Amino acid sequence: MFLMKRKRLFLLALLLALLTISPASDAQTGFQLIVNEDNPYQSVSRDQAADFFLKKDTSWEDGTPVEPVDLSKPASVREAFSETVLKRSPNAIKKYWQRQIFTGRNSSPPEKGSEAEVIAFVRDNRGAIGYVSTGARLGDGVRRLDLN
Repeated sequence: MFLMKRKRLFLLALLLALLTISPASDAQTGFQLIVNEDNPYQSVSRDQAADFFLKKDTSWEDGTPVEPVDLSKPASVREAFSETVLKRSPNAIKKYWQRQIFTGRNSSPPEKGSEAEVIAFVRDNRGAIGYVSTGARLGDGVRRLDLN
């Protein structure tokens, strides 16, 4: 009996460990990255996506300028994106952009008030990258970009 309990505890601990090290899926993160359908890239690392949205990297590997676009601040999707990709809260990101603007280094990405506006922006700009909820309908001209 003791050995069976111990084995169950071990299996439970193993399962929990595997869940914590597996890559984040869209269902876990609550958002999906999107790009223009003409963008040749199928995936991007979390670090690369963060660099795009913080404007530390300003072009795709083929030289196309990156045009990140954000959802407005109250969106829960924005919070999920900020915590997962940028590893910062939306308030910390706001402070980051205030410092960037104050020192004249850079300006924040444009903010759109709805997912439809983000999708339209990405559709209309070849180098654009944005994020929307996992259930958002993308339509023509936009496709999902995998996050590694």
